[in-house]
Amino acid sequence: MPAGDQPASEPLVRRVGRLVRLPQTSSTTWHILQCSVAAGIAWLVATELLHHDLPYFAPVTATVGLGVSFDRRLRRVVEVCAGVTVGVVIASVVSLAVGTGPIQVTAMVAAAMALTLRWGGGPTLALQACTQAIAVSTLTGADGAVLDHWIDAGVGGVVALGIAVLRPPNPISLVRVQIARYLESVAAVVSDCGALVAAPSPEAVPRIDNTANDLSDAYSELAEAATESVASARQPPTYKAMRESAARVASMMDALDEVTRSTQHMVRLTTTSVRRDQSPDPAWGSLYRDLATSLRTIAARIQSSGDLEQFRTGLVAVAHQTLDVDRRHSAPVAVAALVSIRSLVIDALILTGCTEREALRLVPGMPT
Repeated sequence: MPAGDQPASEPLVRRVGRLVRLPQTSSTTWHILQCSVAAGIAWLVATELLHHDLPYFAPVTATVGLGVSFDRRLRRVVEVCAGVTVGVVIASVVSLAVGTGPIQVTAMVAAAMALTLRWGGGPTLALQACTQAIAVSTLTGADGAVLDHWIDAGVGGVVALGIAVLRPPNPISLVRVQIARYLESVAAVVSDCGALVAAPSPEAVPRIDNTANDLSDAYSELAEAATESVASARQPPTYKAMRESAARVASMMDALDEVTRSTQHMVRLTTTSVRRDQSPDPAWGSLYRDLATSLRTIAARIQSSGDLEQFRTGLVAVAHQTLDVDRRHSAPVAVAALVSIRSLVIDALILTGCTEREALRLVPGMPT
């Protein structure tokens, strides 16, 4: 492959790599463990304790009930169990009465949806009722095991309910570690920009641009993990104890979204100035380096769950430095990059817990 084709293929390689790799977040691993263990326990109970020959509905109900999300998990387990029960009963009765076939399947699905929706059930309940009705009709037929199917569904539901209340140990602490690591990645991008400004090198521009663009995917993965961790923390019985921590993490994720956007904007302006041979004054590189140092310090504090207010001083110092530099002979795009540093400082201050008004008040030269 020609050397010139390599940069164009890298994004595709990264995307394929993300698709085939195993999930790395602790919350995802916990989900996999819960669903797999629930399916095994449900099957074991149905076969070894109840001596059912085809306990299909026990592991299915347990797995689908738990799903892959902590969000509204207990309600989903109840809806799935109810849907499975309705579907199993309807399909078993119809199969025993008139056998199986296209007309019978049509009638089963219509009856299952009509009953669940009439009772005020949601989409999950209706879908499960239809799915399990079809499963009974096509997999087991008129085997007369109506009670066994219903009991299996109940076993899966009970197992799912029992496991649903379990969560990773201190999910908020786990996601704070992930937030800190992500912020360190942001700091690394800012530091790379500082090195580029201090020693302009057009050859380094594509690498820095790609690294900054990758922040979007990294943030999306982090946001998903944070959502799961917050939802886990809001499950009983420890919701009250973790309520404030969960709210703080949710607030930090909103601020990190803006930090990500500001960082990418700053990178685009900085690399554009270098690409156009209109680089900022090399002395400006210290601004980027000092900002990166402040971000790393904040990241370390986030990981240790400490207060961030005392670390705003470094960010404010960077904002002051942006006013002190000599910009008289700088190109407009270089000046725009300097202004973008101030925007990133404001977003980083909000990340530490400032309101937007407080952040604007701390940054000199900003309207309040």
